[in-house]
Amino acid sequence: MVNIQAQTTYNDVAGIFWNKCATCHNPNGNGQFDLINYSETVTRMSAIQNAITTKKMPPWQMGLSFG
Repeated sequence: MVNIQAQTTYNDVAGIFWNKCATCHNPNGNGQFDLINYSETVTRMSAIQNAITTKKMPPWQMGLSFG
């Protein structure tokens, strides 16, 4: 049996945000707001969860060479 724990802390998901979101959501990116640190990210968690579950983000399927 495999024990799978939910990733619930910022440290657990920070790498995902850095690699998948902050490429656009940074001061010089195309995102409407920054997602490069905890305080910027946590205030938008409900909207982020909605955007991911409804597949609004990422807005297109990025190629491997993007970013």
